[in-house]
Amino acid sequence: MTKSPRQVAVWHVAAFAMFALAWGGNQFTPLLTMYRQVDGYSLTTVDLLLAAYIGGLAPALLGGHRLRSRLGVKHTLVVALVSSMLGSAALAGETVFLLGLGRILTGFGLGLAMAVGTSWVVELTALSGIDRAVGAKRAALSLTAGLGLGAGVAGSLASWGPLPTVLPYLVHLSIATGALGALLRWSRNDDAWRGAPGPSRPRDLHTLKSPRFRRLILPVGPWVFGVAAIAYVVIPSALTEVLNGWILPYTTALALITLTVGFFSQEIAKRLYARQHPIALPVGMCTTTFGLVLASVTVANKSPLLGIFTAVVLGTSYGIVLLGGLLETQRSSLESDLPTMTGLYYALAYLGFLFPASLTSLATWTGTPLALSALSALALVTTVSVTLSGRRLHRDQVLEATHVGPLVPKP
Repeated sequence: MTKSPRQVAVWHVAAFAMFALAWGGNQFTPLLTMYRQVDGYSLTTVDLLLAAYIGGLAPALLGGHRLRSRLGVKHTLVVALVSSMLGSAALAGETVFLLGLGRILTGFGLGLAMAVGTSWVVELTALSGIDRAVGAKRAALSLTAGLGLGAGVAGSLASWGPLPTVLPYLVHLSIATGALGALLRWSRNDDAWRGAPGPSRPRDLHTLKSPRFRRLILPVGPWVFGVAAIAYVVIPSALTEVLNGWILPYTTALALITLTVGFFSQEIAKRLYARQHPIALPVGMCTTTFGLVLASVTVANKSPLLGIFTAVVLGTSYGIVLLGGLLETQRSSLESDLPTMTGLYYALAYLGFLFPASLTSLATWTGTPLALSALSALALVTTVSVTLSGRRLHRDQVLEATHVGPLVPKP
């Protein structure tokens, strides 16, 4: 890829494609309560449907850059958009099989957006002479905007529009069609990766030996979307009896609040990370712990108003940990490992969507408030561990200001 004004402008097209794919990946989330009410699905069933798209997401995150090396970045994102569109068509079918299939297909599209789209936006940003951290922020904001608006619009249409189980997915189909047209019209498949050997498999990655990955990125990864799922899946489910017919609008509001606050709090993460001693992850995990304690109190008191405040806190932690972890991944990775490490980080992050199903199982024995309390205790342990590890790594010779190159141990 050579530097030119036309190529640098392509980051807008790439970001729009990521936005559309993120929209498709999260449009289903606020509709969980609708499927429980309209189709009579159990809480366990809808929680498993929420987590089902990990089946498409994980392969895309971990293998997306091998696909990119074969097809080129443009054609890889075309595959992602087509997969996401087919997923929306399947989701409109309502049966458990089609809902599960739709979740897997939209998850595959979102995974390619995160693994391939993120690195492409970073590369295009760097071509203009702008710091790569700005590219990481652009990519994260594109994803967060799509996740938030997808949930907000889908929930609103399901609450007050006609054809609640179909119309939300038709909207996504139109947006994805626009993104596909822009990608085909304003980008070229002139990817330097095309025809080159694919990135290393996870077990061959040298960056996995990095203490920053093992002590910082690995522990915090699942909390990224874990706290988001707590905010707009677990809390509304626990308040169903109190809210009655308002459960779907309330779920939509919590999803929109969580992801909107997460969008803006990424600026906080960037400022915290820019310090001489980056503290984005410790601050994000402190906020996570506080938010989970509030979630436990919210559920115990059946308070919808406190649930809104809890969503604000958890949204803040989501945004800080998301971008903080992405910047740490970028900092600690060898250049050859970075694409696959980015996918691995997002795969860790999306493991958090298993939190609701796990909490549902635990709550059958302990009750939801106590289950959330146990989760907050685990978050506190993670916070202490990340804080102490960050301080030790900062004092370590590998983090001295004179060090040049990727932060990995010497062989």
